[in-house]
Amino acid sequence: MSLFVIAEAGSTHGGSLERALQLVKIAAEAGCQAVKYQFWSDGRALAARRKADQHAETYVRYAMPEEWLDELAEMSHYFEIDFMCSAYMPQDLAIIAPFVKRFKVASFEARDHEFLTEHNRYPQPVVLSTGMMTMLQTVDAVRALRHIDAVLHCCSAYPAPDADLNLGAIRALRETFRFYMGARIGFSDHTRDIVTGGLAVAAGAEVLEVHYRLDDTPPNNPDYPHSLTPSELQGYVAFARRAERMVGSDVKRLMPAEEPMAQ
Repeated sequence: MSLFVIAEAGSTHGGSLERALQLVKIAAEAGCQAVKYQFWSDGRALAARRKADQHAETYVRYAMPEEWLDELAEMSHYFEIDFMCSAYMPQDLAIIAPFVKRFKVASFEARDHEFLTEHNRYPQPVVLSTGMMTMLQTVDAVRALRHIDAVLHCCSAYPAPDADLNLGAIRALRETFRFYMGARIGFSDHTRDIVTGGLAVAAGAEVLEVHYRLDDTPPNNPDYPHSLTPSELQGYVAFARRAERMVGSDVKRLMPAEEPMAQ
């Protein structure tokens, strides 16, 4: 397999386009294949949709302007990294579609079949997070999508505690979707630990999504508690790729390093 790492910038841009552009460079320099942002056209509408009126002001404050999409996509192209963006309301899919190679559906929307099927209007495949979901709910969600790129195991806690990560579920997802439309299996990481991605790879993950931030992101940013610093992101990716080399293949065989001893 070839590990695909998505750097999730989330809201750590803090409402600054300059900082959002810096995050693209950081993701590319860390060796990630994609950088992902979050887009909602109306923060209050999103809060109402999620029945989370207590978070309405936060959604309004950290909303990313539509005008940023073109510049962020252009910067991503410059650094030869894929630009991704999550939408949370059906009407916003048409806004982000011209800029992304793949869609991302967050765990909070993954059981909304009406929202899922809206993605089928577009040719881009979907990366689906499955936090808070059983295997049956996951199968139902995947079947609702016409184009699936990856199914990500996830623990929707911020940060996620070790005891609830349940990384063994990655193996179960691989067995379930092994031959389903070429779907890759992965892990959406909220631990803020640089070794967790490598452990997920050892459990069978082919795709990793990990939150990160700038060094000077203020602690009151909603994504701060579960986001890696730039240097931590580099360490995270390096360890995950080392784990990928160590895992190798499923074939038991004589390895090159063993050949002298075999003689």
